[in-house]
Amino acid sequence: SFLREQGGGAPVTEDFAVAEIRRLSEDPQATVLTVKSLGLMLDEGRNSVYDPTRLLEGCGGDLARYMSHPLADYYINSSHNTYLSGDQLQGDSTVEAYTAALQRGARCVELDCWDGAQGVPEGNDGSEPIITHGHTLCTKILFRDVIRTIKNTAFAPPANNPYPVILSIEMHCSLRFQQKMARIVEGELGDSLYRLPEDPDTLQDLPSPEELKHKILLKGKRVDKPGDEDEDEDEDED
Repeated sequence: SFLREQGGGAPVTEDFAVAEIRRLSEDPQATVLTVKSLGLMLDEGRNSVYDPTRLLEGCGGDLARYMSHPLADYYINSSHNTYLSGDQLQGDSTVEAYTAALQRGARCVELDCWDGAQGVPEGNDGSEPIITHGHTLCTKILFRDVIRTIKNTAFAPPANNPYPVILSIEMHCSLRFQQKMARIVEGELGDSLYRLPEDPDTLQDLPSPEELKHKILLKGKRVDKPGDEDEDEDEDED
């Protein structure tokens, strides 16, 4: 029933289901799919969001040509709450979690950004932006350390993936700390940071992954400056 309903009406027989359970369980007598077996099934190549054997069809095997469409034409391997190595209530936040996600192939990682506060590592006095899961007991790490780690590992071995990395910013910072974040990003990423053209309206479409090789992009909603509350709704939406 699961394979039929979640597989878009695939013509699955009971014999096929039993054979899959036994293959995944490595037990010729198994009749129940365990949590581990279900995880293996969902994570294996045949359940990929695209068919790897048809990846380059129509491009003559030319990867550069395949990767030359606008960025929004692609599914992007993304990580949620990337900084957490444990649960979302009292887990540890670590910079190593970003390295691990990037090495596993993630091209979009999440940064939940907050004003600095007491309790950040290395005796920091709270003058720098931090990353944590807000309003929980999760530990805190410095935004600066995360940006530095991403710069050093985004395109490095063993993944050696040259295609762009997107930093998905969940913004909870005041304007003052947003300004600090901007200085940190400029200083740490340098030429690796993708910048929009002077007049973004000149962009006919998003750049392609091929054009954005070895670039790091920022994605997020802009938090309005004080005094912007009176702007009309259309302008805010724009």
